[in-house]
Amino acid sequence: ALNSLRAGLVSRYLDPSKLLVDVGAGDGAFMRARGGATYGFDINPATVAMLQNSERWFDAANWVGIENASFWDSLEHIPYPPEILRKIVRYCFVSIPVFRDLKRIQESKHFRPTEHYWYFTRDGLIAYFWELGFVCVEMSDMETALGREDIGTFVFRRR
Repeated sequence: ALNSLRAGLVSRYLDPSKLLVDVGAGDGAFMRARGGATYGFDINPATVAMLQNSERWFDAANWVGIENASFWDSLEHIPYPPEILRKIVRYCFVSIPVFRDLKRIQESKHFRPTEHYWYFTRDGLIAYFWELGFVCVEMSDMETALGREDIGTFVFRRR
């Protein structure tokens, strides 16, 4: 259900023939749900092998002018996101834990200092993307409605 919702969200903005790189592709479930011109990038060797074997691997050497990218539960794991985000030309789809205020971070099940580099409020994430040249065109709590705690889903478009 989760990947179906995500694919539906993406389809409101992109035709399936438009390239989308799924950053942190995991087991490839979102790529299969969306189909079309969806490729994956990951650092896990098992995922890299799966992506290469299915001819869905997006090589990091090609990170120049990427049309669109998704970061489903992955942006917070990237040490320096601007390195990738500055290369996205059009749309960026993100699901990430969001907090009402920064005091709640340490109380949250999403507080994982050995895994997560970044923690955001909704407004903080929108401001972060604005500084990188994006405008938020949609935000949703659709993942929280499915039972995921404090997850926000966002669509950012290059300004």
